[in-house]
Amino acid sequence: MFGHLGLELDAAALGSEDAVVLRHWIGLYKRFRALLHGGRAFALASEDPGIVAHGVLGSEGAQALLLCARVETSRFLIPPPQRVAGLEPTAFYRVRLLELAGEAARTTRAETAFLRGEPVILSGAALTHSGVQLPGLVPASAALIHLERLEETR
Repeated sequence: MFGHLGLELDAAALGSEDAVVLRHWIGLYKRFRALLHGGRAFALASEDPGIVAHGVLGSEGAQALLLCARVETSRFLIPPPQRVAGLEPTAFYRVRLLELAGEAARTTRAETAFLRGEPVILSGAALTHSGVQLPGLVPASAALIHLERLEETR
């Protein structure tokens, strides 16, 4: 999704379940295409060596899209929060977990509203210094997180 979304398959040969999944991901890509192609790509450091994270920050800093992928089994029982650098510290952001990708992506038993897909409002400073809690992910799965800067201050 972060880059060219070329499909090297015969979509007409897909079963109905796979076609629904494909339509969903194409819809997500279309929704964020301008951000993905017009924003500034960046890598994110993680306290968990089993997480590879990167994102795209919009040119005005009004939104960002993050991908946090688990590439190996975690040594942490509870995943460490993912910090996000480069945000305006005094601004507030609506942060939403958009998608979990991969087979049996979620391993977290206790869930917060954020992990159920409800947005949370956090300051840029909080996201930079404390981060946002990632769901428990199994290897070969990922979390897609959207940040949208709010115009009002709190």
